[in-house]
Amino acid sequence: TNITYSTTGATGATFSGLPAGVTGNFSGGNITISGTPTATGTFNYTITLTGGCGTVTETGTIDVTPDNTISLTSAAGTDNQTVCENSAITNITYSTTGATGATFSGLPAGVTGNFSGGNITISGTPTATGTFNYTITLTGGCGTVTETGTIQVTPAASADAGSDQTICEGETVDLSTSGTTPSASNNAGLTWTTSGDGSFSNANILNPIYTPGPNDIANGSVTLTLTATGNGSCGDATDTMTITINAKPTTSPIFHN
Repeated sequence: TNITYSTTGATGATFSGLPAGVTGNFSGGNITISGTPTATGTFNYTITLTGGCGTVTETGTIDVTPDNTISLTSAAGTDNQTVCENSAITNITYSTTGATGATFSGLPAGVTGNFSGGNITISGTPTATGTFNYTITLTGGCGTVTETGTIQVTPAASADAGSDQTICEGETVDLSTSGTTPSASNNAGLTWTTSGDGSFSNANILNPIYTPGPNDIANGSVTLTLTATGNGSCGDATDTMTITINAKPTTSPIFHN
């Protein structure tokens, strides 16, 4: 805002202490200080009248606050990251100038933003899945400055091998039958494995048929493991079920004398 003074007696004026970009002008007994400061800080200026009688000075202060700025200080790409549900994000950090605070919107549940000493940190463990486009708005200082980013939260994989089963020797296990009910979700693929020597009709589908091997039968039981491969950065999920194998009844001949 222009600063103006009126004078009497003087024929001119000198100016000192003004910030770069700001000048003083004397015309027709009136003084105008105007311009756009290009430096920040506190500037105590002095006007000294020239000509006329006596030495007359006037002082004032122009306080130039830095424009608000924000810059990413964490690794490139951290402001556009993908993370698994219930896994901590890589902290996202920014440095700012001019601002005295910040507000945050659009962050997933479990993730928060903090402003301290001109630095911003976004951290936490997301408990919701989806695409979250967040916005940081600086407060205080000069100008309206915002910064945006994205956190993509991928659902965690799950696996349930179903309930344990008991069969008789010579039978197979149909993993699609009622009471078994294997299930899996949010995965990039499925794999069944066995602790024994039996075989699956297809080890990469949810409901294969398992045929026990000789060792399974001899041991009387076998453990089957279902693994659901996690998507993206998400880890695998596993679960097991046990098949108990009852031996066939045997008969022995009875000899009579």
